[in-house]
Amino acid sequence: MRITFLGTGGVYPTKKRALPAIAIRMEDELILLDCGEGTQRQFVQSQESFMRVSKVFITHLHADHILGIPGLIQTMTLNERKEPLYFYGPPGIKRAVEVLSSFSNALTFDIHTEEVEPGEIIACRRFLVHTGPGDHTSRDIAYAIIEPDHPGRFYPELAERLGVPRGPMFRRLQNGETVQIGGRSITPEMVMGEKRPGRRVVYTGDTRPCKGVIDLARGCDLLIHDATHHPDDAKNASETGHSTSEEAGMVAGSASAGRLILYHISPRYEDVTPLLEASRRVFSATEIPEDLDTLEVRRNER
Repeated sequence: MRITFLGTGGVYPTKKRALPAIAIRMEDELILLDCGEGTQRQFVQSQESFMRVSKVFITHLHADHILGIPGLIQTMTLNERKEPLYFYGPPGIKRAVEVLSSFSNALTFDIHTEEVEPGEIIACRRFLVHTGPGDHTSRDIAYAIIEPDHPGRFYPELAERLGVPRGPMFRRLQNGETVQIGGRSITPEMVMGEKRPGRRVVYTGDTRPCKGVIDLARGCDLLIHDATHHPDDAKNASETGHSTSEEAGMVAGSASAGRLILYHISPRYEDVTPLLEASRRVFSATEIPEDLDTLEVRRNER
């Protein structure tokens, strides 16, 4: 699972930070979380291809999270995309995508849009996307990208001890099938360890600290959380529906997250070190990525 931070800022772009957009790849599947202005250009500078995006998940309908949609669609059209593109987001996303896509002439592919509510699950090829509620000035949907659990370790010596010959029966057991040996049933549980939990990444969009996000993120490997402001600007954060970096650290701790990424950094902070230090005081496993940084989430990291 590879995460590419296409844009890590918020409100408006700066010299160092583009607006929110995150690409997540698992094997042959690539999805996009939010689509800030200039997302297609950020793709061009990254290792990922915008043409391979299958689904776009929008957290909310504020301009800095959706104004990249027209450019992305137009660039896909000019590159003669044929595969359909799917959008998901809070109520209002259908109308927003309809308007924003109308700026592109002669679309070469179909666009499908679905409005989602907290608690829904969207099936992708390699993982499931669970939705939860954020707490912002506009309806915000947080997303959890959840990989299915993996089979436990296979112990060939146990299988041989039970009389299972090496070969096709080994593969059948590893695939979860029961095999018959001398009138006895050998089940996968007899020769395999416990299942290994799949990876779990949570992206909040813009939000205040809230129970909905904590519940969605509980036990996740990686939490990407709004950290628009430094704790010194806590009043501003509260009034505008954002979190401070310290509050993001508190949410990560409450959710028992493995790692925390501070995201949606306000343009007022040219030096992000104070934000990082404030978060690390309450949650040590905190990072702030730069635009185009990539991060791999490996299995069994914790």
